Amino acid sequence: MNIHVAHDPILVGFALLIAILAAFTALNLGARAQENEGNVRLLWLSMAAMAMGGGVFTMHFIAMLACDMGELLIAYKVGMMLSAVGVAVVCSAIALAVTFKYGSGPIPILIGGLFMGLGIAGMHYLGAASMVLAAIAIHKPLYVTISIIISVFASMIALWLTLNARTLLTRLASAVAMCTGIAGMHFVGIGATYYEMLPDVTIPPAHGLPPVVLAVVVGIATIALLALGLTSALVDQHLSHRARKASERLREAYEELEVKVEERTSELRYAKEAAEAGNLAKSRFLATMSHELRTPFNAIMGFTQVLQQKMKSDDDTEALDILNNIEEASEHLLGLVDELLDLARIESGKATLSPKPVQLSGLIKGVETMVRPLIEKNGNAFAIEGGEDIRLITVDVKKTRQCLINILSNAAKFTTDGRVTLSVTQKDDMLQFDVSDTGIGLSEQDQDKVFDTFVQVDDALSRHYEGAGLGLAITRQLCHLMGGEILVKSALSQGAIFCFTIKADQMPLMNMELAPQQSVLRRHL
Repeated sequence: MNIHVAHDPILVGFALLIAILAAFTALNLGARAQENEGNVRLLWLSMAAMAMGGGVFTMHFIAMLACDMGELLIAYKVGMMLSAVGVAVVCSAIALAVTFKYGSGPIPILIGGLFMGLGIAGMHYLGAASMVLAAIAIHKPLYVTISIIISVFASMIALWLTLNARTLLTRLASAVAMCTGIAGMHFVGIGATYYEMLPDVTIPPAHGLPPVVLAVVVGIATIALLALGLTSALVDQHLSHRARKASERLREAYEELEVKVEERTSELRYAKEAAEAGNLAKSRFLATMSHELRTPFNAIMGFTQVLQQKMKSDDDTEALDILNNIEEASEHLLGLVDELLDLARIESGKATLSPKPVQLSGLIKGVETMVRPLIEKNGNAFAIEGGEDIRLITVDVKKTRQCLINILSNAAKFTTDGRVTLSVTQKDDMLQFDVSDTGIGLSEQDQDKVFDTFVQVDDALSRHYEGAGLGLAITRQLCHLMGGEILVKSALSQGAIFCFTIKADQMPLMNMELAPQQSVLRRHL
């Protein structure tokens, strides 16, 4: 005898709602997996697979509870029922992993839809096989085939819509498509099966779960699925909101950075053009002033010397004193002009080395001839120590001489009735010159700024001692140019020691731009 099967419309509607919710949850979780990597991706995929497998399970058994088979008693085999759930979860995981990893191409969609559809069909027919009842289930092959085709085709549509979802409406459409596959497969599968009663057969209670227990299990699974769906929706909304806000902030920061970079680039371009224009103007100034300033001073000094000879012959001592003052002032002013031109030439990069072989003793002798009168003018004694074992060196004679004269003149200026000493040594490839005096000395604070341009260490001193504050600044630049360094050690009222080094062979430095470098002087001091 065949059994007539009827359906409870309320439970059928509830089963369809569960299918839509499960599909929506699983596809959203799968989409989150697509946006992540590593363990996070695996976690999202696992949650999606469990949501889909659990949804298919819940929908199937609620739909089975909706079936009215009259007085026929039904129980379920727990082991086979769990196997059905496992098939749905594993197939869902494979389908989602393939689809979300390889994209929306025809092959990934076909493979994903095939596994998803087979998982749905496997869950249905294994679930049906887990039923224990006093009847024989007979399946119609054509309807079984149609049910599987429906689940595969609907799964392909749902996966494609999910991959291309941009709005909530599109996601709902993909969930409805998946629900169509699940429900269509289920109800066509039920239609493909009919039952024939077995006479005088009863079902022992131990063979399966009674319907009441089944109802409780299905209810718990439904509540858990609803909670999972709600949680996934909230998490997805929260993450999407954060991602959107972060993207907006990043875009705003990028646009702001672009504006600042453009502004800074414009400023740098303008500064570069201004610097190039200033450097060109300085070069022209040097070329012009080097001749224009020196020529009048040389003429004044020449005419002064002619007049001095005439006044000497006329024995006009008063006029001779005036002419001597004029000559001294002219020489002093010419020296200041020379210092300014030297500094400008160094800072503009026009200063170059012209090294040539020279005897150190001859170089020192020439410097001594020039500075001894200045030193002894203030009642100071002058001594030269060392250097006898140093013979031929290859240096820029003019710049080396200028460094020595600047430092010795400085010592002579600030020392009265004392002693000035020049010591010369060689350490490896470096020449070292130490100029010590017994003058007024420098405080520790003044030592930090004594090599700055246009700086007098004390405003009060500038009223008693001549100078523009350029000599030591130029000396430091020249020492750097010649591969060396200059340092000072001093204390107030205890004199000072100025030490500078230069390369003994400066030929390799002719075409190089050297940065200031530290020497062995600090250890020496």
